[in-house]
Amino acid sequence: MHKKLCLIGMLSLLTLSGCGQQEEKKAEAPGSAPAVEQAVQEAQKAVGTALQQAEQTISQAAPAVEEAVKATQDAGQAVVKEAGQAAEVVQEKAAAAVEAAQEEAASLAAKGEKSVAELAAPVVAEMDAAQAQETVVLVNNQGKITLSHRKHGDAHGCAACHGEQTPGPLTLGKEAGHALCLGCHKEKQAGPTSCTQCHQKKTAAVEGC
Repeated sequence: MHKKLCLIGMLSLLTLSGCGQQEEKKAEAPGSAPAVEQAVQEAQKAVGTALQQAEQTISQAAPAVEEAVKATQDAGQAVVKEAGQAAEVVQEKAAAAVEAAQEEAASLAAKGEKSVAELAAPVVAEMDAAQAQETVVLVNNQGKITLSHRKHGDAHGCAACHGEQTPGPLTLGKEAGHALCLGCHKEKQAGPTSCTQCHQKKTAAVEGC
């Protein structure tokens, strides 16, 4: 009997002890929630701190980035400006060279025209004087030959007697004179064709000579 009572007592103590431990665990279980909440808060705080540091880093780097962008833009503008200035210089030099060449060409042309005019002036004056002469006298052993210079010039042109060369004093030998004058008279069937009609020693030349 006594042993039974002892066993019952021990079982009761064990039961009470187990219930106490369960109560303690139940009491401790609700206490874990603040720890989790605290951990979450600390994590949020850490994230906020990291974000603040990132924003600060970006804020500090922004001026350097802006300065680099501005420097790049300035360098590009400087290159464009230099290229434009170089192009203007090339255009100005080209225009100056063209203008100088035109002036030189005009100067050479003026000098050339003046030179030609100066060289031609005496010849032109002589031609004008020769054309202005009414008659030309050719001295010959068989008697001088007097011909109407203006009439021959107007009718046949300078080249008929003077050839393609510049007209000047006419000198003819016997054969050249006969071929030129007699040949033309016979071809045109006008003017004198005999010796005495052209070669005059005392009397005037026959009309048409």
